[in-house]
Amino acid sequence: MATSLLTTGDGKDEVDGIFPRRRPSTFSYYEIEDSVANFDSATSKEDFALHYAVFQGDLNAVQKLITKDNKDSLDTHGNTPLHIAIMKGYTEIIDLLLKHNVAVKIKNCDGWLPLDEAISYGKRETIAAVLKKFREQYVDGLVSRKKDLMSNLNELGDFYAELKWEFHTWVPFLSRLLPSDLCKIHKCGEKIRVDCTLMDFNEMSWQRGDLSFVFNGEDQNNAKNFIMTIMDNKKREFQKIKLFGAENVDVDLDEQIDLLMSRPVVYANMSTKPIKVSRAQSGFLFFRSDKVETVGEYEAQVYDISDLILLSRKRTEHLSSEDKQQHEHMRKKLEAGDLSSKDLEQSFQSDEVKEVRKSLSPPPQSTVTWDDYISGYESADKRRRVHPGRPIEYHEERRTYKASTAIADSCLLDVSKLLDILEVIVPYKHFQKLRDFINLKLLPDRGFPVKLNVPVFPTVTAIVTLESFQAQQTSAEKFLVPRDYKKFDIKAALKKK
Repeated sequence: MATSLLTTGDGKDEVDGIFPRRRPSTFSYYEIEDSVANFDSATSKEDFALHYAVFQGDLNAVQKLITKDNKDSLDTHGNTPLHIAIMKGYTEIIDLLLKHNVAVKIKNCDGWLPLDEAISYGKRETIAAVLKKFREQYVDGLVSRKKDLMSNLNELGDFYAELKWEFHTWVPFLSRLLPSDLCKIHKCGEKIRVDCTLMDFNEMSWQRGDLSFVFNGEDQNNAKNFIMTIMDNKKREFQKIKLFGAENVDVDLDEQIDLLMSRPVVYANMSTKPIKVSRAQSGFLFFRSDKVETVGEYEAQVYDISDLILLSRKRTEHLSSEDKQQHEHMRKKLEAGDLSSKDLEQSFQSDEVKEVRKSLSPPPQSTVTWDDYISGYESADKRRRVHPGRPIEYHEERRTYKASTAIADSCLLDVSKLLDILEVIVPYKHFQKLRDFINLKLLPDRGFPVKLNVPVFPTVTAIVTLESFQAQQTSAEKFLVPRDYKKFDIKAALKKK
């Protein structure tokens, strides 16, 4: 997804799976379907009374019909009432649904969120309303997980670790331009600090920095909050934020909207095809044996992962002709291996939107009737469903990967618990991608993945290596802000905008 707020999903709507309790030499893995609907049965107005009222734009009927049980129900296309209201541009109904706290992270059968439909329709106020509700529900989810997060933090034990990220691509000559990063993690009691140098990264651009994220436990004045400090070690500035709480608003909301409106809507998901995992072999003919690799100070068993298919889906109907030409130009240069470091720098600068994007003109009024919508497809092969909003411009691409992982027999710590914590504390998209890969449960139950090959974009994979791990306590000074650091002034920054 083309935003820092949304990444690869909420954990359920991306990938999940099972891993056999025993460890055979070779086995197959079948990914569970994305949590999108797949209905082909009921189609009458009575079956979907709320959806029908929304489709017709009948605000009074929606007010009467909406209940706790049906507000997030799915129709034959997997659309919620909110999906439909946004597609049709019914602002009052959208506001009403959001007041009833309808879920904004439900994907329809084609894998699109209500936010994606809002971007397609192109009304800034609607995009802002959905983003705010997303943030609100995200915080609510954190609050509900707070007890488990604190429990996980205490169970991990004290340690210092270094995770090295190296990015690679199949595109000729581009790998030498891709960044790397060394994340340093200090954990002591209920405190954790993460230092990293890669602030943001996508297929065509990245931003370097020197940031530290420090979590010092619960807010002593309010047990419902977590206090976190972000330090910019280059500018020698810091900012304290509350992860939970109504006062924690997105100060860069307008910039997020501008970014969403100027980029394609993109998702990259693992396919539902079988994935095979087997012990890697070394040697020749009759002298082959299970491959063992030394990673840092660890001797690790190597597994090959094959038939790993990444499905990339992209929508562009909301973009101007100039936007499309610019993205297509960069894509062709990328695939031709003709992308220079100067191009990458210009690409990142283009992410810093220079002017506020205006709302798009509403799409032509749809002639699609309820009967056409609820039971129809736009094409004979039933791959594209009837869409009552702005006509979709859609591109899909599949790419097969071969990946690998190295597992050390000694279990250093619970990697799932660590990644759950890092995902909350560090807004670093690749921790989330790593967690999603771990959630595939391709890895053995025992041992620790000291090296992983993870697809992060359709053209880019990352090799994540545990460079160092020591079970040790960290000095308390590591979790304090240096005295010469200045507090970042949010109000002054907003005035500059």
